[in-house]
Amino acid sequence: MREPVPRCADEMPVLDVDTLLRELQYRPLSYDFYIPVPTQRIIAALIDAEPDRLALGPSRDPSTRTEHKMAGLIHGVLLRHLLAREMQALLTKYNAARWRRGAPAREPDAAWRRRCEDWVSLLERDVRDLEVEYIYHWFDLRSSEYMTRLKAEVEEGWEMHAGYGSGKWTNRDVAPVVKRRKGDGDGRRG
Repeated sequence: MREPVPRCADEMPVLDVDTLLRELQYRPLSYDFYIPVPTQRIIAALIDAEPDRLALGPSRDPSTRTEHKMAGLIHGVLLRHLLAREMQALLTKYNAARWRRGAPAREPDAAWRRRCEDWVSLLERDVRDLEVEYIYHWFDLRSSEYMTRLKAEVEEGWEMHAGYGSGKWTNRDVAPVVKRRKGDGDGRRG
């Protein structure tokens, strides 16, 4: 019998910046989970907050299953992709709204644009760090079949609740290739 994986329960509305910052903190997906989908108003309020690195690394708690740690990493990457995409859209939307009203397009406030760009670069750096952490844990998997099902559940939950394309979380090869040197029979990575 196959072991059940945590399921995506539903979408979770994010009603304030503190909730969004809490969702950006790393946590393993050991239980059924929700997809946090902030409104543009909350994302704009986040831009006004000071960008700061959050705790990204999974806990080293041996009682937490590796697959759940890895699913938490995927969840964190997808949330950061969503926020970066929405922040970039806010910059574009500002000019489009002015153009539709017949007003000349102009740049948003320079300080706001800089904060937005700082947040986007921080989120993109976090994504790279989370992807590296994911690959690091790949070698500790107990069950790749269980991980495949859990990863599909996280990706499908994001696609369903955050929109088309939201479940694509990496461009990297997520199953690292272990290269063996000729004559190296002990299985060490080379």
